[in-house]
Amino acid sequence: MYISCGYLNIPEIPFADHTVPLLVCSCGNYRLSGDDRSCTQRPMGRPDYQLLYVVSGRAEFVIGGKAHQLTAGHMVLFRPHQPQHYRYHGRDHTQTYWVHFTGGQVEEILASSGFSPRDSICFAGPDPALGQVFDSMICELQTRRANFQTMLELYLRQLFLLSRRTPPPTAALTPALHRQMEDARRYFAQHYNTPISIRDYAASQNVSISWFLRCFKQVTGQTPMQYILSLRITNAITLMRDTDWNLTQIATAVGYDNPLYFSRLFRKQKGMAPSTYRRLLAENRAE
Repeated sequence: MYISCGYLNIPEIPFADHTVPLLVCSCGNYRLSGDDRSCTQRPMGRPDYQLLYVVSGRAEFVIGGKAHQLTAGHMVLFRPHQPQHYRYHGRDHTQTYWVHFTGGQVEEILASSGFSPRDSICFAGPDPALGQVFDSMICELQTRRANFQTMLELYLRQLFLLSRRTPPPTAALTPALHRQMEDARRYFAQHYNTPISIRDYAASQNVSISWFLRCFKQVTGQTPMQYILSLRITNAITLMRDTDWNLTQIATAVGYDNPLYFSRLFRKQKGMAPSTYRRLLAENRAE
């Protein structure tokens, strides 16, 4: 099992704080495989809020006495003192993110972001941008740099807004189709740094390229190449931050033999050259 977590207070003691509008208490990422199993039972809930996001695989939740099998792209919002019962199995290759938060204006912020006061389950779509926001919150809690609590609040507000931008799945987008597109997303994530032919992948699944492109975008909100590009850029940024590799090495590592082409794509996505972006990362770390 892979676990990465960050906490506002250590040891973590669940609490409610209504003196501030919004406060992130903790955030984490679980990734299960094989015989791994995770089971959470909180009959009395917690005094804070919790938002969970299923990145891949499936998760079992019991909400209002009813069992729900949720797949990639779904979110669950637990409000204070709401019973929490959920579990994951490694055989499903489940990955989830979660964040606990509190504050005196949480309900108003949730409502303005599009969350229903009645529903606990919503569909946000398997969007890499959501995982990036969760990872940013985990990093802020772990590194605790200047103004990290303000950054956490901004990231959480961004998460709320991003999660409500995806339309709910239609009747035509069946659970089987979602699983098929999740399999494709997982394949692209595992092979993002190798040459990928979307046409060949569609043919390997015995579907037409036009059908596959349409369904992938309906489920994820991105075309396959947009998704692959986002993975390459995100992982390039990680290498810029965490290694001393030069930009040619980084470009090769994320799937580009031509560093100039990589630089053009990076500039188009981030609005600046990768060398400039790397310098800003170093300056922010030094502060």
